Amino acid sequence: MMALAISGSVNSSDIRLFLTRLSMKFHSLTQAAIDGNYHWTEGDFFAGSSEGSSTCLRADIHRLNGEFSTYMRDKGHLRKLFSDSEPDVGSESDVDSEEEGEMLRVAKHEVETWVKRVYLKTRGRELPGNYNYVLLSELYHEQSSRWTMIGNDHLTSVLATTANFVDMVLNCIIEEEDVKSRVREIIQSKFEIKKAGAAKELETLIKDEKRQPITYNHYYTDKTSNPD
Repeated sequence: MMALAISGSVNSSDIRLFLTRLSMKFHSLTQAAIDGNYHWTEGDFFAGSSEGSSTCLRADIHRLNGEFSTYMRDKGHLRKLFSDSEPDVGSESDVDSEEEGEMLRVAKHEVETWVKRVYLKTRGRELPGNYNYVLLSELYHEQSSRWTMIGNDHLTSVLATTANFVDMVLNCIIEEEDVKSRVREIIQSKFEIKKAGAAKELETLIKDEKRQPITYNHYYTDKTSNPD
């Protein structure tokens, strides 16, 4: 189409109609993927989906979010307490497997030593036997210090999955390589804006996490007042 336009075989109205049809196809496919409507009229696009090149965007994002949630719950903390039945742990210099990144594997006495060290460092005007409110804040922030890395990794995975999906849509609806290249450039510029916005939102969440922790959840007070 672009080559014909350059040669003068088509006019601006033809080009406008061509691009309008492309945009409608793009919108229809992406909306179907976002809604999880994989039995859309262009069924071949979703039927050819595989693990390596999935076109089921909503399912992929669900999977990534689920993996992120599970990882944060099970491995998001800095220190992992080993039970007595597990192999003895030498010191805090020991780290878990590569899958768990920089999570420290620690024994109970090491956790107690860590808490005592932070307690002594945060002593203030409180009476003997009590602790400064800063103690909980210090423990919480150190234990959650991996959250920034984990959050960034998740954001990167979501963005890569989305970008890959957009590329597959373009390959499906556009045959002309020149047109595909130009449209990809336009989308990429918009994608970078959204990417920056997502990174800024994550940064806002991380900054909020750095503040003094507070909760109104009654389960917290119930648990601390009656640990058994």
